[in-house]
Amino acid sequence: MVGSKPLIWSIIIAAGLMAAYSINDLGDVEGDKAAGLKTLAIRLGVKQVFWLCISLIQMAYGIAITMGALLSPVLWSKIVTLVTVESVLVIFVR
Repeated sequence: MVGSKPLIWSIIIAAGLMAAYSINDLGDVEGDKAAGLKTLAIRLGVKQVFWLCISLIQMAYGIAITMGALLSPVLWSKIVTLVTVESVLVIFVR
């Protein structure tokens, strides 16, 4: 069912795994080229794959925040989610 919690969680997990797999591939582009492999980093370029991974991580993070803030039936859970997200943003985005 569209909008169901299992579907949303599977999208979050899939985006995170795709980003982790693609980021892991960026370190060995030269070796992959020498071996004749056609990885995503070789086909699209390192810079494009890096930004694709950043976008996937942001999408997964955004969906997780939305689920925690909007779908929880408990008010304190919504408040903790929003305060935690704001704290992380203040620490890492300066």
